[in-house]
Amino acid sequence: MKYKIFPVLLLATIILIGTPMVSAEPGYLTAFNQHYDTGDTKLDSCATCHKGPNGGSVNNVIGLMNKGG
Repeated sequence: MKYKIFPVLLLATIILIGTPMVSAEPGYLTAFNQHYDTGDTKLDSCATCHKGPNGGSVNNVIGLMNKGG
């Protein structure tokens, strides 16, 4: 019986490894720019919400305030 769970665990492991830990969402930046009309300004950057200039890093204060909203 315990050998039947092995294929399930193996499949789950493969799926979890294939799932990215962090996924960038350029759609959020596009939506932000459209809502606040910030295209082609200093705010047209991932650094508006992230500590790193390329995004994918920890959120800064603005990113934390807007998280989930």
